[in-house]
Amino acid sequence: MKKGNNHNLPCLTKEEFEFFRIKDESLFKRYSVNWTLQRKIASSLQELAVKKLLGFGGFKKNKNSAIRHHLKACKYDGSMINRSEFRKYIGL
Repeated sequence: MKKGNNHNLPCLTKEEFEFFRIKDESLFKRYSVNWTLQRKIASSLQELAVKKLLGFGGFKKNKNSAIRHHLKACKYDGSMINRSEFRKYIGL
């Protein structure tokens, strides 16, 4: 993963950024969720990972991509590791 910011966090891919932008418009701003940007990004990445597993092709086709999104979410918000049933489901 490329590092491209001051906090040594991985850069978002185009797909991840678009998903975050859509979620930011629909959820965070509508309900005035007062989270830091890093936490918003982590939440968005985790939701993208879950949607990948539930999407077309399902578990086998999208597992690696979903794992990458989840691990990147954990880098943005370390508490994501402890509260995630996702990790148990995919075997991490």
